[in-house]
Amino acid sequence: MILWSLFIVVFAGCEKAYFGNPDPVESLLFLRIEEMDAGADIHCISGEDLLIAGSQRRAASPASGAEANDLVIARVTSSGLVKWTQVMELGLDHRAVRVKSLSGGAVVVLGMVSDTNALGQIHQDITVSLINEAGTLFWQTQVGGPGNQIGHDIEQTADRGFIITGSNDANGMVMDEEGNRARDVWLLKLNALGDSLWSESLGYQGDDFANDVEELTDGSLLILGTTRQSLAGQADDNFFLIKTNSMGKGPVNRILGGMEKENGLEIIVVNDGFFLAGNITYNTHSSILLYRFGFDIYSTMIFQKEYAVGESSVMVGLEPYGEKLFLTGSSGNTSEENIFLMQLGRDGENLRTWQWGADSRQETLAMDLFSDSELFILFNNQFVNGSVLGLLTLFL
Repeated sequence: MILWSLFIVVFAGCEKAYFGNPDPVESLLFLRIEEMDAGADIHCISGEDLLIAGSQRRAASPASGAEANDLVIARVTSSGLVKWTQVMELGLDHRAVRVKSLSGGAVVVLGMVSDTNALGQIHQDITVSLINEAGTLFWQTQVGGPGNQIGHDIEQTADRGFIITGSNDANGMVMDEEGNRARDVWLLKLNALGDSLWSESLGYQGDDFANDVEELTDGSLLILGTTRQSLAGQADDNFFLIKTNSMGKGPVNRILGGMEKENGLEIIVVNDGFFLAGNITYNTHSSILLYRFGFDIYSTMIFQKEYAVGESSVMVGLEPYGEKLFLTGSSGNTSEENIFLMQLGRDGENLRTWQWGADSRQETLAMDLFSDSELFILFNNQFVNGSVLGLLTLFL
């Protein structure tokens, strides 16, 4: 049995939501994080406490004139109490990408900062911040160089350091189709104190970037992203799967794709291999792809599945749940957008699909699962005159 409860930041006039099961959602909580204007990621500390990463608007910098934000982390209970917030102002614009809790109660935050170099040019670097369970900052590091370095995922490694993956456009003058400097997949290793140990740029001459990284039990790294490198019969954008040793060396890779544009987003490692998930874009709509492999990335694919919810659907998160998987994202069209949740078997079969909608747009932002008992989905609820954060809680 699954019990549903909805925690949502709302203003007056919120309509009752519904699930496709089709029992209505009866429980509504009002929640407001004063220092946070937009959400980015969610991570469960326990069944009671959550970490929410986002941003707070501030006055635009005279140097750029563009919208400016400060990175914000909040610790919130499932009953709606905000225990603390930490606002991190840095550079011209500072935004959260990922937040994760570590053993001992510490929290690591991956961010992206826009700043100016010695020539007055605006560029992007990554930031990594470590805070304790009370919200006090232990250390913060900013890593970058020529061009733009952007982080998309961070994982703590077995040596208690951190591995970060994303993109780096500083390794040459190759241009993409839009006239921008082409990116490479970027790997960055930090020690437990935030010191940079090494970095590697991987990829082809075209545009490559990574969205997820996992450390395997032997210390090797599995990276998933997107490449503009195409093989015969493939479109320009394809899943880009890379495996390296623990130092980011000796990369082997595999390009997966067909005639449409595909973007690799997330890896789920299981005891006998891994799943790859992402989006596929057609001329008029998008849907979701799921691949299943053993641990040898050159082994025969076990299966490939495609899923669609509504007219168009975009995946946001994938979580293992026993012998099943939960997959969430947004579905809809140009005039509406809703949350969806799919329960999949390990064979890729779609066992059940739920949708949530109301008289507004719901943009799914992130998902996290706590101890196979509670599932949390963070989303942005958009009204005509503004937007607010929502948090959907499923008791499994």
